[in-house]
Amino acid sequence: MVTRASFEGSLPPFSALLVSADGRYVVAGTEAAPPGGGGGGGSGGGMPAGVAVLNVPDLRVTHLWELSGNAGVAAVALTGDNTNLLVSGTDGTLTIIADPRLSMRLVDQMFHLGWDTMV
Repeated sequence: MVTRASFEGSLPPFSALLVSADGRYVVAGTEAAPPGGGGGGGSGGGMPAGVAVLNVPDLRVTHLWELSGNAGVAAVALTGDNTNLLVSGTDGTLTIIADPRLSMRLVDQMFHLGWDTMV
């Protein structure tokens, strides 16, 4: 075993896991934690569903996004270039989380390669 971490009390229960293509990150989708049940830091307010990104191998949380609504995360997927994260909700929603700095860098690269129009 390399490492082990417990997120009880700091993150809602995980509902979906994904390892990035380079193996440097784990992307964890979470369920919404009800008030007083596993999460919320003792405030009794519960925790919304969301997505957490953890470093490998130390499992330190590097990013955390809370999702609106009461639905949990059914599945997570990364695009091949690791610039967009697609999150499927248990209520049928689809959310795309992107780092605008990375997306703009890709657009700049496309223009340098001769793309002059974008659809």
